[in-house]
Amino acid sequence: MRSNNSIPTPLSKAQMISILRNTRNTFEKLLIFLAMITGMRRAEVVSLKIKWIDFNTSAIIHPNTKNGKVRRYEISDNFMNILKKWIIFLNTYYPNTEWIFPNFYNPKK
Repeated sequence: MRSNNSIPTPLSKAQMISILRNTRNTFEKLLIFLAMITGMRRAEVVSLKIKWIDFNTSAIIHPNTKNGKVRRYEISDNFMNILKKWIIFLNTYYPNTEWIFPNFYNPKK
């Protein structure tokens, strides 16, 4: 959270747990958790493409950040396994999407 133009105050562990416990939708929970563990901005999270995931090194390489620099986000093996399951789901039900968090009304976006 941010007050005025100050530096954002990080969420406490209890706050993070509370947010995730109160999020029922798997899609939203995954999206929120990814933002929490990587520090990605909203636009970076929702614009993630499957091809930007490096499954060999458990990292996400995002080429389109706000400052124009390529960013590498390291993620745990446990979260990588969750992400793999999510992508299997996407490939089953939305086989033509390139997005990790597609618009389910129009999966091409």
